[in-house]
Amino acid sequence: AALERLGIAGAVQASDTPSRAHYVFDATGALLNAFSSTAFGSRRAPAPRSFWERSRNVALPRQRLRELLLAGLAQHDAAAVEWGWAYAGHADREDGHVSVQLERSCGDGASPARRTVAARVLVGADGLWSGVRKGALRRLGVVADTEEYLGVLVVLGIARSSHALCDGTTFQMLDGRGTRLYAMPFGGGGGSTAPTTFWQLSFACAEVEAAAYRDDVGALLREVRRRCENWHEPAPSLLLHTPPGDITAYPVYDRGESYPFTESRAAFTAAGGSHSRVTLIGDAAHPMSPFKGQGANQAQATLSAQRTAGDEITPRPHRDCPRSPPRLPEAAGAPRRLESVGAFRELCESLLGTF
Repeated sequence: AALERLGIAGAVQASDTPSRAHYVFDATGALLNAFSSTAFGSRRAPAPRSFWERSRNVALPRQRLRELLLAGLAQHDAAAVEWGWAYAGHADREDGHVSVQLERSCGDGASPARRTVAARVLVGADGLWSGVRKGALRRLGVVADTEEYLGVLVVLGIARSSHALCDGTTFQMLDGRGTRLYAMPFGGGGGSTAPTTFWQLSFACAEVEAAAYRDDVGALLREVRRRCENWHEPAPSLLLHTPPGDITAYPVYDRGESYPFTESRAAFTAAGGSHSRVTLIGDAAHPMSPFKGQGANQAQATLSAQRTAGDEITPRPHRDCPRSPPRLPEAAGAPRRLESVGAFRELCESLLGTF
């Protein structure tokens, strides 16, 4: 529904790299479970059609989704995207707008370029360490907004090869000692016509080690290959055919069940403060573990809700600009996201033990 409201549902479906089945193996290659049109869990019976259609995610490269979002934005005459500017601060204005300070590095030790723009709404979509979030919390009198490390490092890679098991299917491999590999067909390939497979390896890891692996791709690649070198194929081959430029790592954080931005803004408004025209989406609002692939989905749902809210803020002459914006959606979506955050945290906790 969110993609439909954004006007790109058809294009996203056309870019899908579908998977017809999902298999779960242990590290020796023994089948633990399966979900497909011919196997449903341990019953090995056909899955109900409603289950399969409802449960299958659409899978496409992030860059392709960005292209589609930008193409949809380009249909609006007044829309423009400027890259390279970083958030530096903001202030609510009396006329109902928000002033946003931006800066851009000029390199060679030169002072950064700076500019200020006026906006009807400031949307912080700048990730886990969001500067917009921190700036908004400071203005609300909230000093601390801590992230919690969940004890897991997630490694993402694109293998320049495929395997019969990756041909239209998704699989997981678990070693029962805290390491999990997830792999799926991938339609990106960086312009290459060779078959490619996207994989995600996650394992329990101390925060200091996770940060070190994140910053040292060579050490990271050696570690993931070491962990899976004795696993059943295709795990070792997928990791062997992943070049260093196609691997990255993310220590997993969330904020538990705390939403100080939403709660503090509500309290500030109730105490007589003005409504803010600042809102958040994605990891800036609700970081969560990645094991259900819901990070982008939650962000898209919030974006759709914000588009609906934004449609209500119609352009008006300066003197008539409304001082109070419509209710922005991070508060309305908080219960749904809290449920997701809790469920995904449990998956992280299971990874710290055994499967």
